[in-house]
Amino acid sequence: SGSGTEKIQTLLLGSNNVKGTIPTQLGTLVEMSYIHLNGNSISGTIPTEFFSMTKLGAVTTTDDDSNYYEAIRLDYNTITGTIPTEIGNLQSFYHYAD
Repeated sequence: SGSGTEKIQTLLLGSNNVKGTIPTQLGTLVEMSYIHLNGNSISGTIPTEFFSMTKLGAVTTTDDDSNYYEAIRLDYNTITGTIPTEIGNLQSFYHYAD
């Protein structure tokens, strides 16, 4: 039996002074539908495991458009590198703003 963490559906940590990199272990949260990490001090690249959470919907990196579903918020951090091609694993993905 699992720890129950794999059933987490929402993680809202926007503007909470979170520091460091995005943990690869987030990919084990297969029921995750919303993850907001915006407005923190997150650095480094987006790990490919991040996109194992296939129930996530859309990724946004700006605040300019509020007319779409924001399942992932990573804006206002110091994330580097390119967006992994594994973003295609997101079943409900339909919009990306850069």
